[in-house]
Formats: sequence, structure tokens, C-alpha cells
Amino acid sequence: MLAVRQRTRINPQSEWTVVHAKQGLYAAFVGPVLAIKLGSADWSPNAGLTKRIWKRTSAGRHWCVWERETG
Repeated sequence: MLAVRQRTRINPQSEWTVVHAKQGLYAAFVGPVLAIKLGSADWSPNAGLTKRIWKRTSAGRHWCVWERETG
């Protein structure tokens, strides 16, 4: 996770945009480069997009982190 943080240059002042906050799901974007999901419910930042722009970087039981693909 530290490598992701360094690569995306997020920091304590990075802006968060919460897109879901309900039982079983917390999902947010951190700046324009990172997406996170916590909880057992299904969610992906690529849902509804015609082109995949988010790449899963790290995941575990009930959590996932995506980085926005460049290029």
C-alpha cells in the first residue's frame, strides 16, 4: 500500500469523494487517481464505463484498491 501511495502521490491533504456509504459498502475516490472499496458488497469504479480506466492494484477480503490507468 505504501508503494501505491507513493506512486499516486496521495497524501493526508488529498481530496476524498465518497460515492457510497451504507451497510456493507464504503467506496470513495481519492483525488483523480485512486479508488477504494471497503465492505462485503460488490462495487467497481469501472461499473457503467464503456472503457476500463481503473486497474485493481491490491485487494483482500472485503476491500480493494484501484489505480487510474494512464495513457
